[in-house]
Amino acid sequence: ATFKTVGPRQFVAQMGMAGELLRNAESVDIYRDLKSGPGCVIMHTEERAITLTQLRALFAHMQRRCQPEGWVHKEGSLNFGPPLAPEVLNLYHAVEYVIKPATSVRECSYVEFVASGPQQP
Repeated sequence: ATFKTVGPRQFVAQMGMAGELLRNAESVDIYRDLKSGPGCVIMHTEERAITLTQLRALFAHMQRRCQPEGWVHKEGSLNFGPPLAPEVLNLYHAVEYVIKPATSVRECSYVEFVASGPQQP
């Protein structure tokens, strides 16, 4: 099979009903500060490298959202219960609160969600 990078309109058109959900999500896109483009499809895993700028944007996004949205430690965690403070956020929190929700509709990698094309390591 051959895959290519498509624009957001083409992607939504190809997605059918899921595309409608994506269109609705984009109208109130809480992730817009993370994106440098419309997102893309990257065939080769080795071209999905995250940049330092993208990683910094991810943590700034988390710090902005964690307290207003009342993020807490995951159930089962030793620290379960108390609200998360920006200074204790880590990649586990990134996965739970940002990466999985942001990438679930497209079922894509985080880099495919935020980048506009392949990124070399």
